[in-house]
Amino acid sequence: MSYTKHLKTIKEICPNLDILKESEFDLFVNEEFGLSSIGICLELCESPSNKLKIPIRFAVQYNQKFNASAISKNEIGIILFNLGLIDKLKSIVDDSIEIFCHENVAKLTIGEDEKSDLKTLFSEICITYIFYHELCHILQIQGIFLSEVHHFQEEYSDKASFILKHHLYEMDADLFGVSMVTTLIINYIYK
Repeated sequence: MSYTKHLKTIKEICPNLDILKESEFDLFVNEEFGLSSIGICLELCESPSNKLKIPIRFAVQYNQKFNASAISKNEIGIILFNLGLIDKLKSIVDDSIEIFCHENVAKLTIGEDEKSDLKTLFSEICITYIFYHELCHILQIQGIFLSEVHHFQEEYSDKASFILKHHLYEMDADLFGVSMVTTLIINYIYK
């Protein structure tokens, strides 16, 4: 399913969201990386949609914060990556691999081609982790709030209250994301 079709469904459910259209993809700092990230997420939507019978839709929200979020309404799950997340993720991965490659053993064993492959692999790992973390939030709330919008977003809060359930949801989503990324890495090693 194309990004435009995902966008149409999301806009029907949540018309007030400020979501990038395909014609606005030139807003990415690195358009090639942005398109690749979107392609990965659209592909990742297919499996849970088919296996779990829960329509999962994806879009990029016009927001410069380094964040992602999940929405569930009318038994449809929506995963949103912020524009700022995608824009900053590439430089974080690239810088991390560059630092790693300056370590003694890595400096002697990793060539430029392998460095490029590592950057590609780790970008996919990060995107996959974030996607599945947000998917877990959809699964956590699916069926509970059928008639209203429920929106998970991890941002620091200045509230003094501590709600254990929210922390457990986050730990559960982190574990799910890590488990799915582990599968990705094992498949990569196998191939």
